[in-house]
Amino acid sequence: SIPRLPACDLADLRSVGAFGASLRALGRPVEALILNAGIDGAPLERTPQGHERHFAVNYLGHFALWQATRDLVHAAEGGSRVVSVTSSAAVDAELVLDDLDWERRPFSRRGAYAASKACNVLFAEELARREGAATAAVV
Repeated sequence: SIPRLPACDLADLRSVGAFGASLRALGRPVEALILNAGIDGAPLERTPQGHERHFAVNYLGHFALWQATRDLVHAAEGGSRVVSVTSSAAVDAELVLDDLDWERRPFSRRGAYAASKACNVLFAEELARREGAATAAVV
């Protein structure tokens, strides 16, 4: 049977944590984790934790979901796959590492989207380095 899971709002890290806890409670391995959700072109908005919305939904939520399910991904017999979907906009990103939440510079919808997608590339590259290329993929 297909289990009923709570909604996973990537803009709210509490929601992502609750979703991960629900998956862990099922005790089933995760054979594939596809980090695909995203937003583009949103105005400057803050999440419940105070993060800029593009950064939160497109990157932080995905990272938190990986953290919440890592043990389940590792438990998959025969291996598993984590896919981080990004965008060609990532090549245009100007990552300002001390202001990823756009608190001290003029906000740019396109810039926020590009930066969030560049974070996905960096995450996938580091995940592949740590976990092995057979586990992580950048799309």
